[in-house]
Amino acid sequence: MSRSSISSSRNPPIQIDSKENSVELISLRKKVVELEFLLSKEKSVVDKLEKKVTKEKEAVMMLNNKLEASMQQNSMLKVLVVMILLVVALWCFK
Repeated sequence: MSRSSISSSRNPPIQIDSKENSVELISLRKKVVELEFLLSKEKSVVDKLEKKVTKEKEAVMMLNNKLEASMQQNSMLKVLVVMILLVVALWCFK
């Protein structure tokens, strides 16, 4: 039984005692590659979703600012209407 050393760029060398272990190790490495690929796809999906969420948050903030401005304008119009009603009421009672 010969011992061979298998190394990867990320992992330290691994000693293999048998051909069966070697086949299992190759299978596991294939699974790791598949999982890394799937993980990168998921990260891509997450990145896209985060960008969409950011855009939606910006849109909501912009609409909120417009709503606040509209409410302030509406309040000013209400004050103006009350002032006009007071002037009309004072004019009627002269």
